[in-house]
Amino acid sequence: DIGMLGVVLTLSRAKGIVLLMMLSKTLGAESYGIWTQIIITLSFVAPIATLGLPNALVRFLPDAKDLQDTREYVWSTLLIIFGVVISIILPLLFFPGFFATLLQAPIELIAFLAFLIVLESLNSFIVDIFRAFGVIKKYAMLSFGLAGGDILFTAIALILGQKLLGAVLALVLIRFVIFVLGLLLLIKKIGFGTPHFLHLKKCLKFGLPTVAANISHWIVQVSDRYFIAIFWGVLFVGYYAPAYT
Repeated sequence: DIGMLGVVLTLSRAKGIVLLMMLSKTLGAESYGIWTQIIITLSFVAPIATLGLPNALVRFLPDAKDLQDTREYVWSTLLIIFGVVISIILPLLFFPGFFATLLQAPIELIAFLAFLIVLESLNSFIVDIFRAFGVIKKYAMLSFGLAGGDILFTAIALILGQKLLGAVLALVLIRFVIFVLGLLLLIKKIGFGTPHFLHLKKCLKFGLPTVAANISHWIVQVSDRYFIAIFWGVLFVGYYAPAYT
């Protein structure tokens, strides 16, 4: 189990360097800057949208009394995360022009960003469920699929000449594939149950404080890209981000 997770972690860490080489070489500095704006927005919003509930399930799910209780934990939490993330992306869908100006990105990419936030949040939950179950092979497989799929699908899009739009669409497609696969594996393992939100208060009490860590991480690690874009433009983000990576 440790060996498998080590391989997956290594690939996940190397993914940024591999994508950097592919994207900066083929897209140029300005498009790579826009790509960076999309990725850092995704990395900031998605963890907040989950309300720390994946962490809470890793803590509490092993204590579930029986299969019915396990279903209650899983499906209640998934429904809450889905509701929160939908409410978060609605402004993106209704006011794409505002967010396109804010991120200095083409307006057509804002809808893709909204779908990315939904899929990233749901995948974060589903992948961590298998970690909570202790099913490390499936956890490693899904994590490997996300990291390797990002590289593979992006490379295919660039080879086909799809440029920035194709690269972002590749991220949407691989996350959709992993979500469907993970959901099918989850249903096969525990079945489906009607949510009653019996454990919601306990899970939120554990999970919500961890959101502060996500916010502080964003402030330290990626907020500089936003400041550079605001003061100097997204082209300079394209110069800065590769050096930082």
